[in-house]
Amino acid sequence: MPPYQLLTFTGQKITSGVQLNWVASNAGTYTGFVLEKEGADNTFSPIYTTQSNNSSKYGFVDNNPVIGNNIYRLAQNDINGNITYSSLITIGYNNVSSNGYFSVYPNPSKSIINVLVNSTTANNANYTADIYNASGVLMDHRLLSTYTWTEDVSSYKEGVYIIALKNTNGDGLEMEKFIKIK
Repeated sequence: MPPYQLLTFTGQKITSGVQLNWVASNAGTYTGFVLEKEGADNTFSPIYTTQSNNSSKYGFVDNNPVIGNNIYRLAQNDINGNITYSSLITIGYNNVSSNGYFSVYPNPSKSIINVLVNSTTANNANYTADIYNASGVLMDHRLLSTYTWTEDVSSYKEGVYIIALKNTNGDGLEMEKFIKIK
């Protein structure tokens, strides 16, 4: 019998949570799958368990994503009881249901802001981010290649700031305000 193989393990944000999918080859009816999610204590806990059924495609919706990064892995249990783990996947999630290009949270903030680019509206994760104060003075400039990032704004004065995202051609994508509080 050809050996079992995990071909893909992917996830994406959907309206009701996070959709997780995996494709396996040669799973037969003897491979057990345990979808695990990392908790606040950095340990993984099972959120879904299923037995292979001669199908190659499997899926599950996590209806309880946390605000911020959700980290998942897939444990696969073979006929001999050996457990192998997929690579980790991280899905950024927020409770902003707009179709905006990105969101900033928490807002207002004392020290840290998280920026989550909506991967369904973004063409790719390569862009520049500029933070301006209310007077239009550039406070920070970053080249980014990820859908989520965190910024320490604890040294900023109280007030309203604007984050402007631009694509790699310098075209403006969207601007969002955030408020720095004491």
